[in-house]
Order: sequence, then structure tokens, then C-alpha cells
Amino acid sequence: MFKIIYIISFLMSVLLFYLCNDMTQTLNINSEFGVVGGNGNLGLFPWIFLFPFFGFFVYGTFKYSMLTLTKLAKAKKIMMLAGSGVLSFIIVINVYNQASELRKKIVEVSPTYTRESELSLLNFWSNSIFFNFFTFLLVILLTILLSAGMTMLKSRVPRA
Repeated sequence: MFKIIYIISFLMSVLLFYLCNDMTQTLNINSEFGVVGGNGNLGLFPWIFLFPFFGFFVYGTFKYSMLTLTKLAKAKKIMMLAGSGVLSFIIVINVYNQASELRKKIVEVSPTYTRESELSLLNFWSNSIFFNFFTFLLVILLTILLSAGMTMLKSRVPRA
């Protein structure tokens, strides 16, 4: 039963990231009205309904990776820890750079904003940067990183 719920949660989490990405407001640079906003970030609306599935997906990924990693040798655990850490770092840096570039572009074309610090990185123009395949992969990698770290700590602590 857990596997079925986990698979459903995985599919709903993929749908969540797809909807958030799809609901990204387009940045109309050549619009006669300039850059305009809206009623908030519509791309975050799916989180209201699909967050429980996402939470269960993260929990299930953590549980399954803990079960898998406890069976592996210490060297393989270290490889998983290092690999997921390096890949996570690369994705985070890439996402941050993309969001910073978009924020610069918005400030350049928008009469509403005069400084980059006035505009947050997560806005209704940047959903496609924060909710895509790579950030979904980042969630999985960070979960594996956490579970690998936990299994390394469990193997070090002597049991009473």
C-alpha cells in the first residue's frame, strides 16, 4: 500500500512542478503598457492542493533511500553523499544565477522597480526557473544527501 501511495505522490509531485512551471507569467518586454504585474503568483496556487502529495513523496524518497543506503558499503555511501552534494550544489548555483539574471532584466525593463533588491528571486516571472525538471531533481538529490548523511551518522554511533 505504501508503494502505491508513493507512486501516486510522485506523479502528483511531477504534476505540481509542471503546473507551477506552466503558470509562469511571461515577461512582455515590448509591451506598450510596460512590464505589469498581476494578482500575485498564480504558479504557487497548485501548492495549496498538492502539497500533501509532495510532502509524502519527500518522506517516501527519504525512507526508500535510507533502506537502500543502509545495505550499501561505507565507500558507496560516501560516493552517494559526495555525488548528491556536488550535483545539488551545481543545480543551486545554476538556479540562483538564472534567477539573478531574470531579476536584472526585470529591473531594466520595468518602470516599477529601480533596484534589484526590491524584487525577490521568486516572483511570478521566475516560476519556470524554480519549478522545472532540475529543481525537482534537486529535491530528490537533497533528500538522498540527507539520508546518506543520516546513515553515515547511524553507522558511527555505537548502539547501547
